[in-house]
Amino acid sequence: MQRQNGRERQFQWFAGAAIALAAFAALAREDSPAPSVDALAAAEDGTGCADRLRALLAAQRWPLPGTHLRAARCLVRAGDTAGALAEVRHAIDHPAFREHDNLVADPDLAPLHESPEWPGLVEQASSKAALPEPMGSGVHIAYMRRHPPRAPPRGLLDRTGPVNVVLVVWVAPDASPAQVDVEESSGFAEVDARAVAAAGKWRYLPAHAGGETFGYPMRIPVRFDP
Repeated sequence: MQRQNGRERQFQWFAGAAIALAAFAALAREDSPAPSVDALAAAEDGTGCADRLRALLAAQRWPLPGTHLRAARCLVRAGDTAGALAEVRHAIDHPAFREHDNLVADPDLAPLHESPEWPGLVEQASSKAALPEPMGSGVHIAYMRRHPPRAPPRGLLDRTGPVNVVLVVWVAPDASPAQVDVEESSGFAEVDARAVAAAGKWRYLPAHAGGETFGYPMRIPVRFDP
């Protein structure tokens, strides 16, 4: 009975975290699950930053606009105008893009203003500014409660106390969990595996904008108590 109460306490905390995630208000701006992205975008070595961000984009199933714009900033510093413009175009083409004002005012992208392609990109971005904000994204709380992670093996966490696993769930356009990755490990492979298995059973909310659905990454923290 004591163990079951601990599980319930765990999921009271976890459900609260998921409710906050379901809002996902900054979908088009802070989209990448990789904590190193901002550090890469701020790197002095523009070429190295661009190469690593391109690798990140290639690895992501459904990169969102903010990741493309970070790549564009790196490519500008690397002197690759054509590459930077291509990444800006990818960002604007995404259904969730609503960042016209930030795009135009971004000092890191100012060198692109001299390009013949820039006015057309700004016009395209402006045409999307008045569209409704992207909707959806998140996880159904009822399914989280119905399919909680299995409790850690008895005694495994006695010396460590509570541990956390941070997952990245790649939610497909049909709202199914296409892939579940461990972004931050608990330090116990068995605990990580139980969190991944549970997340693969949950149901997620489809993200949509302008009548079009799209895939997205979702970061989910999971806490395990002894």
